[in-house]
Amino acid sequence: MRKENRSLIAVRKQLNVKYRQLNELNDKIQGVKRSGSTPEEKKRRVDLLIKRRNSIVRDMSRLKARIRG
Repeated sequence: MRKENRSLIAVRKQLNVKYRQLNELNDKIQGVKRSGSTPEEKKRRVDLLIKRRNSIVRDMSRLKARIRG
């Protein structure tokens, strides 16, 4: 049982890191949208950030699947 709990705690720590990264990326996306850049530059930067965000969400899904077993 203890070994199982340790692995769950480790996964939980990883998820916490991913949640922080997700929040930071969402903040950056909002900052780009409010910036004075050209619409083309905003789109380019937002698209790049969204790709990174999607990658983090995929990682989070994998981690949650490990928790569920």
